[in-house]
Amino acid sequence: MALCWGLNFVVEKHVLLTITPFMYLGFRFFLSAVVMAVIFHKRLKTISKEDIIAGLIVGIFMLLGFLTQTVGLVYTTPSKSGFITGSNVVMVPFFAYLLTKRFPGTSQIVGAIITFSGLGIISISDNLNIAYGDILTLLCAMCFALQITFTEYYVKRADPINMAIIQVALAGIVTMGMTIIREPFSLDFSLEIWAAILFAVIFCTAGAFLIQNVAQRYTSSTHAA
Repeated sequence: MALCWGLNFVVEKHVLLTITPFMYLGFRFFLSAVVMAVIFHKRLKTISKEDIIAGLIVGIFMLLGFLTQTVGLVYTTPSKSGFITGSNVVMVPFFAYLLTKRFPGTSQIVGAIITFSGLGIISISDNLNIAYGDILTLLCAMCFALQITFTEYYVKRADPINMAIIQVALAGIVTMGMTIIREPFSLDFSLEIWAAILFAVIFCTAGAFLIQNVAQRYTSSTHAA
């Protein structure tokens, strides 16, 4: 899962040279939701109120994370985007504390200091300005940290697969809706672009969030991050 997401930074950067961030996310999440709903259509018949609430709450943070990450990637490099997004690892223990009251350990506090020092070094320019893309990507990292934290909280109370379908469907409906409203709709992409979108659909979205939600039933948000 981590390997797919890492590779996807490079793939996304290439795709965003051809289509807009909203169109890319619209196709990515809408198609992922369709794939997941088709595969797990029998399971959806048992969906509960808890599944829906959990999926919507986690889905909001996931949606905001991908919106800020994808738009930010237009204004920064894949390597910087990957590093800054990865800083969510050190944010998770602090957000988890707000829900669980488990205070972060010394190693996690030291790790956070080192990570944010590194963020400052790579993001602040000579004139002490922070790049627009880096700011968006830092917001993305915060949203992903909250997504992971709330996933840990809800997967023990809701069905993780139904929850994943709801969160991906929410992102698909919102981003596809924004695409249709804001931009001329098109399906006329090259095979290379469609291949990149399908890679993101199967491995980086549908597969990844199903695995993450199920796995977080058996591990902490800190380990998942």
